[in-house]
Amino acid sequence: MPAQGSLWGSSLMPCKATLGPVVVASTTYAMAALNTGWCARFKANDTLDVKSVKLRWSSVSAAGTVQLRIETIDATTGKPSGTLYDANAVISFTPVAGVQTYTFATLPTTGLTIGNEYAIVLLTTVAGTTQTLQSSATGTNYASLPVILLTAANGTTRTNFAEVTDTIPIAGIVWEDNSENPSGLCPFHTQNDTAIYTTNAGAVKMVLPAQVKIAGVFAWQRKSGTPAGDLRVRVFDSSNNVVANTTVTVDKDSLLTQFTSSRRVQFLFPAVVTLAAGTYRIVWDSASSANSSNCWTIRTATFFSSAGVPSASRLSTCPDVGTPVWTDSTTDMAAGGFLLDDIVAGTGGGMLVHPGMTGGARG
Repeated sequence: MPAQGSLWGSSLMPCKATLGPVVVASTTYAMAALNTGWCARFKANDTLDVKSVKLRWSSVSAAGTVQLRIETIDATTGKPSGTLYDANAVISFTPVAGVQTYTFATLPTTGLTIGNEYAIVLLTTVAGTTQTLQSSATGTNYASLPVILLTAANGTTRTNFAEVTDTIPIAGIVWEDNSENPSGLCPFHTQNDTAIYTTNAGAVKMVLPAQVKIAGVFAWQRKSGTPAGDLRVRVFDSSNNVVANTTVTVDKDSLLTQFTSSRRVQFLFPAVVTLAAGTYRIVWDSASSANSSNCWTIRTATFFSSAGVPSASRLSTCPDVGTPVWTDSTTDMAAGGFLLDDIVAGTGGGMLVHPGMTGGARG
């Protein structure tokens, strides 16, 4: 069903990783106590071995020791089995605040089995004062089941692990070929707001590999303080020309009570627009909003590394939308995209490849 004129229809946005955690709350998990267990269950979609795991510790003080393991999953319980998938898939470390990469001293060689479930398991083997993990994003609407977080006060007994409802574990996996396909895990550890005010514009860069018909655009947005200006959205082509029939302006008075928290906002064009294959930017600006404390924002996600960010869909910013010089982020992706009305049939065969399929990570 076409998206034009209704809330129904399809959208065109990155598929590299779940976008949901960009806009929902993240949780932390205290792991200072001896034997505390944390588990990120995931499903293998490749036979590659795990080289490294990336985690983010939100706060650390007088840290103890944590052991990281990649275990098989017990098919009868859905819990970690206590058995390493490879004898080398284990490492012990002292937590340090911030994003950390843990690479196995000797790399595993067994290979995962496609379709099987595995677990990234953390166990506190020496107690610390404070070692708090950026643990999970919440929201089952965006989960890639059977991926989920499990925790245990005493993880040395694996049957103590229990699923935590509505969670997507925050972790990154580096595979033996150095790719970073997240396998359903949340590969971004922080969410940010890009401010839109005066001439400062925020945008979603989108690369279309084929011609499509677009009914509008969307993004996860909110307000900071009390914006003084209306919110405008346009689509620019690769030469920074505004694409006809893509300008939509919404009166600030119609938004102020709706943007108190982050939400998915749709902007329908006055007519369906046909876009040829190429590079575009969905651009938001608000000339009369005075500063970054009283403005509209676009919600973005910061990935563990640039390797996980789709090259064909990134956050773009510029200090002067009148004469735009764009900076495309290498670590942040804006949660937005096109509302798809139709895919125009090609004449030379081939297929429409999703924009998110051309980035640094494998899809």
